[in-house]
Amino acid sequence: MPFSSQTNRGTFFSQNVRKIAIQLLSTGIEKSQGFLSRIKRYDMSKKPETKFKERVQKDLSKLPFCWNVKIQQVALRGIPDFLICLGGKFIAIELKKDEREEPNELQKWTLQSIAHAGGISFIAHPGNWYETYDTLKHLADIDQEINLDTAH
Repeated sequence: MPFSSQTNRGTFFSQNVRKIAIQLLSTGIEKSQGFLSRIKRYDMSKKPETKFKERVQKDLSKLPFCWNVKIQQVALRGIPDFLICLGGKFIAIELKKDEREEPNELQKWTLQSIAHAGGISFIAHPGNWYETYDTLKHLADIDQEINLDTAH
């Protein structure tokens, strides 16, 4: 399978890299050096920030009465990473890689504007995500109780 094929790269590495590397190592270390360096160059491992965003997306998908969209960084400057409608409530979440990273001035202004307009805004990082997610679950539970009460 060619390495230049962009669409086949992920499938190739996830299914075959171990098998092929073992075969190459058994044929001689000098022959496998070039191939193994290409594997490192095309390593598909994810950054911690990417893993965190994926965890947030997965957790948000579990909430009842929840719609969300992940905003691409290059699309709109200052717009929070996630825009959410949770049981009729507008929520914005700005993700940071850790507790030391601060939002820039435009992000702060946007989050404050959302809160001022009656929405809810959060700055979340891996260290406070479970607390933030618990708050979102609580908001979803309250909404679910209200919907059940009005259904009778």
